[in-house]
Amino acid sequence: MRAVCEACGAAQPLDWKAGDLCSACGSAVRREVRCFWCARWSPFAKFCRSCAAELVEEKLFGAARMLKEAGTDRFTVPRLLRELDPEQVEDFTRIYQRHAVAVARHVDEAGFLERFLVQKAWSSALDDELAGQLPWDDRTLAAMSGPPLPATDDLGTAVAIGRSSPLPRTRSLAALARLRLDDWSAGGDAESLLRSGDPALRAEAALALSGWRVRFGRGLPDDTRELIEALRSLQAAAGTPLLAAVAAVRIALLTADPEAVPPDAVGHADAEVAFTAALVRGDVDRLRSALSGDLLERVAAGCRLVELGVLAPLGDPLRSGPPELQRRLVGALVSRRAPAPSLADALIEVAETTSDPDLRERAARALCRKLRGDLVLRLARAAGSDQTIFQLLLLPAADLSPESMSGLLAWMAGNGRFRASQFGLEGAAQRGAIPDDLVPRLFAGSGDETRRELLGLAEVQLRARNDQGLHRFVMNVVFGARSASTREAAWWVLHRCYLRDDPRGEGPLRLTRDSLDRFFGSVDAFVPRLASLLRDPATLAIGGLCDLLANLFRPVTAEDAAVLAAAEGADDLVRALLEAVRGDVWPLPGEGMVRLLGLFGTDPRWRADVLAGLEALGRMGNFHWEQALRTVRLASS
Repeated sequence: MRAVCEACGAAQPLDWKAGDLCSACGSAVRREVRCFWCARWSPFAKFCRSCAAELVEEKLFGAARMLKEAGTDRFTVPRLLRELDPEQVEDFTRIYQRHAVAVARHVDEAGFLERFLVQKAWSSALDDELAGQLPWDDRTLAAMSGPPLPATDDLGTAVAIGRSSPLPRTRSLAALARLRLDDWSAGGDAESLLRSGDPALRAEAALALSGWRVRFGRGLPDDTRELIEALRSLQAAAGTPLLAAVAAVRIALLTADPEAVPPDAVGHADAEVAFTAALVRGDVDRLRSALSGDLLERVAAGCRLVELGVLAPLGDPLRSGPPELQRRLVGALVSRRAPAPSLADALIEVAETTSDPDLRERAARALCRKLRGDLVLRLARAAGSDQTIFQLLLLPAADLSPESMSGLLAWMAGNGRFRASQFGLEGAAQRGAIPDDLVPRLFAGSGDETRRELLGLAEVQLRARNDQGLHRFVMNVVFGARSASTREAAWWVLHRCYLRDDPRGEGPLRLTRDSLDRFFGSVDAFVPRLASLLRDPATLAIGGLCDLLANLFRPVTAEDAAVLAAAEGADDLVRALLEAVRGDVWPLPGEGMVRLLGLFGTDPRWRADVLAGLEALGRMGNFHWEQALRTVRLASS
């Protein structure tokens, strides 16, 4: 026996008492009993309103069903129940109870599942369906019977029901309940139910898949048109105000239409309806309070606040929230594509403290939209070996000041992180974001490997602006007290730059006063540098520098030699030339050195030494050697 509302048809709670009104709508309630013949519910009277069979007492229902199964007609069963031996009636009832217990198990399972579903008639519908089947044959009874489910949590119970139930609809409900319990692995099964031939299941699947928890947990199906269509059908046929409100706010969520939220959904007694309405309408106060809810509620509220541009409340969740919340909020900030200055301190803390490299990179991405100067080096230190973060720092979006850019590159150079190939560095150099005097400032304190990388930056800057101060600096590296590899790298930088306007790439350096003043400040400053270079066998062995020296010495005139001879350190230069020509030197620069020695040999100070040195070479038949000897000998006569 049960009690149902005469107006809305809602079943009443088990503790209903005569005189109580409907718990759903407040209307009058009637008592109903199940007919033994058609198994439908009928108002408590003498005959069934569906099949006209005489209604029997509730305690005789099982025995009546057994008599029906034995072939007794509907009009004879009530009479037989009155005439049969009470023990036989009890025996019929006992046999029926084996079936009723199996039904109760499945009805209880459906009742458990519907706790997590929106529609609440699944267990009563199953009870009606199975009641009409009883009693079963032995094979069916065996299939429908089974041990009780093990005690576990709600999700574990739903999973167990889905695995063990022989009823397809119950298994489907279990999948939907799992989805409502945040088991995203059930999403595929739930999506397949959108094409179910059962309208009620299709509607429940649409409700399960369109909730805000699914949206922010698993993600909505790719095509939401089926969801919207199913929800609109449900809304039109909704039997209760709650079901109509649930469908309406879900449609509003899917369509992102605040106008679709019904007025009664705002502040609704059902927490899910109220929160969905807050998400759609952008109710900042309600969303802020949700930041103290469970993880998924915090994710949903935080992401919606990011969309709304209300960022101030998100500082603490970013700093102290669980990693998943941090990932989701940072991801929302990255997708927003706008600076978040109010969260800069929280984002840098995330970058510094997280052990998740992907989260660190995304926090850096959100930060590097007009990055505050005091955070540049903190982010660089947090980057570790992640070149992507250095790239973000160098891109235009970071908008670093020249001072911040200089500090960043100085830190990179000092910590072995500087690479000329670093993505973003070339663009920064070309657009002038890196001061042209940075390479000279960093060069002295760097090792050879970093110096070569710095020269790569200098090349980009020279190509972009041809700053003369930087040009002079690189030339001084070629002729400076550097390793052979660093000198070579500097010369190739200049040579490639010269090739833009000169097919030979020789450049403007000559052994003339004007040229030497331009690049070195004075002839006196250059002469010791040239002498030092000539005494470095490793430098003289470099093929690239061979062309530089050959082009440097080839066009020297007597006037140029006189300028060099008058410089401080000229005596040492002559000795360096004599040493170099005796060593293993490339032919072309060697011939140029011999020719220059011939010009120096006209000076009484070095005539004897130069003559002896040239004669010792013994290069008979070599034009430059013979001409140099002739020049010196003529001067001595």
